[in-house]
Amino acid sequence: MKLLSIITILFSLNVVQANISEKCNPPAGEFTSLETVLNQFVLNNGNPNWGDWCFEGEASQVTPCYNELDQWDSWLNCTIVGYTKHCEDWADKEGFLDGNPLEYGKFIRSCVVANYKALLK
Repeated sequence: MKLLSIITILFSLNVVQANISEKCNPPAGEFTSLETVLNQFVLNNGNPNWGDWCFEGEASQVTPCYNELDQWDSWLNCTIVGYTKHCEDWADKEGFLDGNPLEYGKFIRSCVVANYKALLK
C-alpha cells in the first residue's frame, strides 16, 4: 500500500508543480541556480559558505546577487507551503498513515522533497 501511494504521488507531481509554479515565481537564476538552492535548503547537500559567491564578482553585481538570493528565499517559502499543503491534502484524502503522527510527518517530508527533486529532472 505504501509503495502504491508513493507511486501515485510521483505521477501527480507534474500537476502539482504546474499549479504551484503559477503562484510561486522563481528568479531567473543569473547568480544562483535552482539546483544550488535545492541542494542548500532541501536536499541538505549545500555549500557551508552560502552566498559568498556574491562577493566573488564585480562590486556592481553584489547587490543584484543578494537580491536574487532574497528572491530564492521567497520562492522557497512559497513552494514549501504549496507542496506541504498538497502532500497533506493527498495523504488525508487517501487516509494514509492515520493514527501515526511520526509516520505521517515522515511521509509529508518525503513527499515535499520528492516534489523538489522532480524540479531537477
